[in-house]
Amino acid sequence: MRILNKFQLVLVLSLFYSCSGFIQENIQVNDKDGETIGVQPKTYAIKENTTMDNTLESIKAQETFKRLCEWLCEQQKEEKFSGISFQDEKAARGLLAGYEIFGDKKYLEAAMAWGEAMINEQRQDGCYRMGYGIKESDQEECYVADGGETCTGMIALYSYAEGEVRKRLRESVDNYMKFRGSFRNKNNGIGIGWTFIDYLAKPFVKKDKIFREMRHMPFTIGCTLASAAAYTAITQDPRDIEWAIKDARRLMNEVETMVGGAFVESLCWTHYYLKDEPLRAEIEIYMKEKWLPNVTNSKSDWWLEHGGRMVLGLDSLTYYYESVEKDPKVLATIIQATAALCAPNLPASLAAIMTQSSLTDDQWRYLCFAAASIGDVIQPNVSLRNF
Repeated sequence: MRILNKFQLVLVLSLFYSCSGFIQENIQVNDKDGETIGVQPKTYAIKENTTMDNTLESIKAQETFKRLCEWLCEQQKEEKFSGISFQDEKAARGLLAGYEIFGDKKYLEAAMAWGEAMINEQRQDGCYRMGYGIKESDQEECYVADGGETCTGMIALYSYAEGEVRKRLRESVDNYMKFRGSFRNKNNGIGIGWTFIDYLAKPFVKKDKIFREMRHMPFTIGCTLASAAAYTAITQDPRDIEWAIKDARRLMNEVETMVGGAFVESLCWTHYYLKDEPLRAEIEIYMKEKWLPNVTNSKSDWWLEHGGRMVLGLDSLTYYYESVEKDPKVLATIIQATAALCAPNLPASLAAIMTQSSLTDDQWRYLCFAAASIGDVIQPNVSLRNF
């Protein structure tokens, strides 16, 4: 049991939504004449002698997570969820966590079906198809970053698979990692991939034809380091380990601050899978100084930011609290964000969004990324697998 200290006992977690980004259309409450009348805020207070387990029970975290897992299974069509691969891998990982927590084999089967679809559609050069952009054979966009996030889900599936399925997953992951490596440039960065857009131009320039972009951007490492770090646990290849260490240091050097999303998760996975103690110490310092203040001291609903991507930081907060330092401010932030996700009557809650008849891209992303996060709050580090 994790007991909250005096700091947390007096903390009042006000979950008042700010009408920003993708959630704006949902937060409006209208009267009978159609006029917007606003939103009723809801407040949670942490009471004395509260445990984390009791808190999660009081905000119905398990109930909400199970409902999300069921909803994802209901939404699955042609083995996919939203149809966007880097989002769907998080839905798949969420279902794997649901399988661990609830024991429902249906969740495992749904995640495995998604993985089979990714293998069947994987390009000959090893990149995973993204689910968006032009798909013609000679003009298909394919980003290293998207593939890296997709590969994270494939590696998670590999830890569950047996026999021929396990072999196919390993071959698929190997092929993506070769694709990623083929974009390693002379400066030891990683190129963007096949794209129409010159991301290094200011402003961006869209070209008429696809081209192979070998120039590096920080997101190519930020979105692929998690899978690269986990891959080292599979191969145990010193060269893979060396490159993962270099990439982690490069990411921390290039990105001055973080809020959440794939970048922070990449650092957590690197900290977990790579047993290089000097690097782990560097990651801990970086997270404490460059990431945590942006969420533990934030007055905004950070988990709603960047089109739903930042909610992925919730699993990273749990990792930090369980594996690095039991900082009470971190635990309070975990509870705050989890309460917001699970509150049934708030417009930005998962339950409210799941009832929508159709979802925007940002809402889909929010649900998928949340699926990959809440399981780790309920059962800490459940998504981190050993091979």
